[in-house]
Amino acid sequence: MDEYKSLSDDHLHFAVDPVYFLLKPLLKVFLHFVVSGRSGAGKSALINAIRGLSYGDLHAAGCYPSERMEPFVFIEDELHNIILWEIPYPRMLSIVSEDCNRIGAFDRLYDNCKLQFFEIIFVVLGSGHIQDDDVTFIQSLHSHKTKFAVVSSKTDEQLDLESRESRQEICNRLKQRYARRGKSYLSWKRLSYS
Repeated sequence: MDEYKSLSDDHLHFAVDPVYFLLKPLLKVFLHFVVSGRSGAGKSALINAIRGLSYGDLHAAGCYPSERMEPFVFIEDELHNIILWEIPYPRMLSIVSEDCNRIGAFDRLYDNCKLQFFEIIFVVLGSGHIQDDDVTFIQSLHSHKTKFAVVSSKTDEQLDLESRESRQEICNRLKQRYARRGKSYLSWKRLSYS
């Protein structure tokens, strides 16, 4: 038994169960998350905030405009299995006016980026304002039964403005009222969230 005490945990597992040792490299699970939205919505800022980086930092997102799917990993070794993917909306949407073309563009984005394989998709609303392409993308995700969350960017600026206009301090009541208005706006756009 003293022989086992001098061995590391991996060797102990190997001595007890050789299958564990053989499968250990496969047990490291990778988690893939998508951050998507319009150009300038705040996708890179959200990715950097999650990773604890700023725009000027090495390996920060948003150093240059990207029109394609781009992966970002954490610098910390223990978080290397988490990958954040920045996916911009299709560029042609700024000139597409017909709903069927818009829906087709997002369905192609969904298929080309294989969005069904991601853990969750964060849809970033620029300055909290939802646009037609946001609605179409969310509807596409919903129709494919894909997990998503809507994130409103730059809400601190909007809350600050509302606080000054109403001469109210930013408190929980003001934040709750702001959230209620956002949810009612989304349900007006025929989107429902819990």
